[in-house]
Amino acid sequence: PYCEEFGVKIAIENVIVPEFNATTQQHITLMDSLDSRYFTALIDVGHAEINNVGEAEFIRALENRLGALHIHDNDKVHDLHNLPFTRSIDFGAVTKALAEIDYKGDFTLESGVFIRYFDAHLAKDAYRMMAQVGHRLIQMIEDAKKEIKNG
Repeated sequence: PYCEEFGVKIAIENVIVPEFNATTQQHITLMDSLDSRYFTALIDVGHAEINNVGEAEFIRALENRLGALHIHDNDKVHDLHNLPFTRSIDFGAVTKALAEIDYKGDFTLESGVFIRYFDAHLAKDAYRMMAQVGHRLIQMIEDAKKEIKNG
């Protein structure tokens, strides 16, 4: 009732806590049991990488259930929240999968840890770099959509 009253939608994230760590099918089953007017799936690509789920396959499986993203990079072991393109996640595959499902949800660049490596003199440039990376990822999605459309 609070979601309806306040116009809120709750995003259910794939987590890396063992007792709550769901398989792709369990996440789909959970999402299908909830009212999609008030709940959406959120994929944290870093968590998917650590859980060995395969973030692109997870995206494709969730399809229209997916309404939010946490985008960051890691080393496949630790939840590092690094800037995309600096570690091991294949963002070409991620953006292609997002294009394939015609993703229209929220896109959150969750890589603020990147900033801590820069002092105050470089922080503005580091934030600018984060924005450029976010724009590049969005452009990669758009490019993949064009490829799909053109066959």
